[in-house]
Amino acid sequence: LMYVKQLLRLLSSLIRCLKLEQASRKGEPQAGTSSKSGASGKAQSTVMTVYDFIFSSKIDNINIYKLLKYCEKSRIGQKLHGFVQTYDQPDSLRDEILSSFPLVKNFIESLTSSDHDGRVVVTRSATFSASSLKFLLLNPSVHFTDLIQECRAIVLAGGTMQPSLEFKQQLFYPSGVKADRVVEFSCGHVIPPDNLMAVCFFAGPHGVKLDFRMESRGSHLLLNELGRVLVELSRCVPGGLVVFFPSYEYERQVYSHFESTGILESMNRNKTVFREPKVAGQVDQLLRDYSHHINMSSRGAILLAVVNGKVSEGINFTDDLGRAVVMVGLPYPNRMSAELMEKLTYLNERAPRIG
Repeated sequence: LMYVKQLLRLLSSLIRCLKLEQASRKGEPQAGTSSKSGASGKAQSTVMTVYDFIFSSKIDNINIYKLLKYCEKSRIGQKLHGFVQTYDQPDSLRDEILSSFPLVKNFIESLTSSDHDGRVVVTRSATFSASSLKFLLLNPSVHFTDLIQECRAIVLAGGTMQPSLEFKQQLFYPSGVKADRVVEFSCGHVIPPDNLMAVCFFAGPHGVKLDFRMESRGSHLLLNELGRVLVELSRCVPGGLVVFFPSYEYERQVYSHFESTGILESMNRNKTVFREPKVAGQVDQLLRDYSHHINMSSRGAILLAVVNGKVSEGINFTDDLGRAVVMVGLPYPNRMSAELMEKLTYLNERAPRIG
């Protein structure tokens, strides 16, 4: 019971630190700040060291190590899972609850990291649901060193691993691996070049320039032109059409515009439109429905997805599941974000040592 009370108190403290009025009263130490505007108003991000965050949140009197040990030993996550399943709730709410506790536990575990290895990013917004806590890992080698020491050989495999120099400088070299011990191998694409066509659209059917930079991508003129492009593609592309957006927020903005202007209705006349869910537990059902509409209907389907989201990595859109892929703009990071500036500062400080 003592650890349950400590866990509840810790969660309450984390919730309080996300409120804007709390931040204005605290005068907390900051490693960096940035502001960004969204649909819910202006949000402010603050980057703090782990120790500063623990003290400003007033959780320094909680033994996090013992609390994490209790969570593992008591299997409280599994018990919460079973408890939620016994109540009749909407599937979306149930999936959101079940997927939240592992994330909370991982964040609490990150608070045991050294001050040198990571930062805590606190994003506060006028709308509480838009606020967030995130641990920014600056030094991934701290978790990789034990693996290096215990294994005779390690294979890192993936489809998007270039430039490989980043892996060497941030994983291998700080862990004590010499450059001559790293062997690289890469192979060509599994699809023949004759079966691929890459096209960059500079303008849409009405000649409107497709400029998706931050300052212009909310233009109704641009969104209407994007809608015309997708309607035309949904008419001529067979099977599945996958459309990637740079963020969930922009996907929501575009979808709302399409819905209010009738563009979504035009797209649905050609293909059934699906949206990537934010809740991980809903992804499997989405993919089953998407595949079913493509395999059982001559119309096919459209999937609106997000770069670095739930379906952008590890999902194989074979054959009719992905006859065309559309990338709306490029997901460049905000160069003025406190998170990115902190990462760049860390890498610049370490650059002379890692070569």
